[in-house]
Amino acid sequence: MLPMTSPLSTPPLPTESTPDEPRYFRFLGVIIGPRTRTRAATRFAWGVTAAVCATILGIAAYLLPSPAGHGTHEALRLNPCGFIIRTGLPCPTCGMTTAFSHLVRGHIVRSFISQPAGMIFGLLTIGLTIVGTAVAVTGQSYYLDWNGVSPRVLLGLGLLILFGWGFKLAHGLLTGELPIQHG
Repeated sequence: MLPMTSPLSTPPLPTESTPDEPRYFRFLGVIIGPRTRTRAATRFAWGVTAAVCATILGIAAYLLPSPAGHGTHEALRLNPCGFIIRTGLPCPTCGMTTAFSHLVRGHIVRSFISQPAGMIFGLLTIGLTIVGTAVAVTGQSYYLDWNGVSPRVLLGLGLLILFGWGFKLAHGLLTGELPIQHG
């Protein structure tokens, strides 16, 4: 009888591989292996992921980016940012919707200036839409083992948001666009 392996177990990473052995590599703590056939439930999950990401991108395309670099979300009848109203300075997520809206229009520089982290998250959303659609349609996926994801990845995402906020503050102060006067 063959030994049972848990779907959560980490396969050993070979030090040397021959042409017959599957190749594994590690990227940001995630072990990625050869292409495999996926189950119907996995295809469905990827399809839902692609649909959600495409919906987000569709909403971003529907919204006109605010010339102020923030506040685009207000067209969805959402409240303005309370932080910016109280302080005259943007919060760490100010400009995310605007960045997505610029990105789907191909305005990469405007997207970056609106919110660098928002531009990167927008690119990741586009990537997930493409990968999710491909897996859902073809049923082919790469083996992924997320158990090795390091807390450093989460720390990196947090630092990305802080970098985006710092850039937005510095850019606004240098251009004279900040602080915003509410009167």
